[in-house]
Amino acid sequence: MDKKKETSIEINLGFIGKELFKYKYFIISVSILFSLVGVFYSLSLPNSYKSKALLSVPKEGSNPSIGSLASNITGLPGVSSLLNSSVNANAEEAYEIFRSTNFLTTFIEKYSLDKYIIAGESVESGKVIFNENYNPETNSWKSGSKPSSQTVLREFLDNHLSFDEDLERGFLTISIEYISPELSKFWVAQMVIDINNTLKNRDVRETEASIQFLESKLKEIKDINAANVFSSLLQEEYKKLMLANSSEEYFFKTIDPPFISEYKSSPSRAIICFFFLFSGLSLSSIIIILRKTMS
Repeated sequence: MDKKKETSIEINLGFIGKELFKYKYFIISVSILFSLVGVFYSLSLPNSYKSKALLSVPKEGSNPSIGSLASNITGLPGVSSLLNSSVNANAEEAYEIFRSTNFLTTFIEKYSLDKYIIAGESVESGKVIFNENYNPETNSWKSGSKPSSQTVLREFLDNHLSFDEDLERGFLTISIEYISPELSKFWVAQMVIDINNTLKNRDVRETEASIQFLESKLKEIKDINAANVFSSLLQEEYKKLMLANSSEEYFFKTIDPPFISEYKSSPSRAIICFFFLFSGLSLSSIIIILRKTMS
């Protein structure tokens, strides 16, 4: 039984091989046609350039000086949560803010990325050329063609922006790929600046609120020991406020800054041409086999 099956398979494979060889010129013609389509298609795609920045992320840790004060004061409403707070923001929380819809949408609107992401087609002499849906002279979209913020954000996340995080080791790489190497570098640099400012402004607001709370409590306290503890807490909060306002890179520190790439990151034209060639070979072979099977 097995010998019959093997013989049948050998005969069928031999028959298929003969038929494919018989129509070799048809297969070659279709493959060449597909290859030419692949060449023209790959050449029509603009080059994209990737710029990236390597950032260091501080690990989560509590303030040891504040922690030592916790043993000296208990039972006061609202103080326990303050004593247990971190000096540095949580790295995972900061990363989630970085990739949050609110932050990215604000960033896209601030730098008008919608026209570049949706309407940008090519670059000539360092200038982005837009399609017919956007008029750069009037800085306006064609009626009915303006994309929604969700559409722009999805396109930005799917095809341009990428994160590579290693929060356990304390590193984060942010990359932006675009047809203009100058813009991809600029966007990465500004995104690092904006996320640091966002985190700094948030922590400054929280620290100022803590200072107001501690100052109001300090006026109410009559116990000398408790007053000393609150004074120490105030000093720590003022120290945090001073460090926040004096630091340009508040949270994410740049290890390797973004750069203008001289080499394209995509498209891979060789792979595209091979894919079209393989598709032509496969399609022409299937047509011949199906034609003989149905006849």
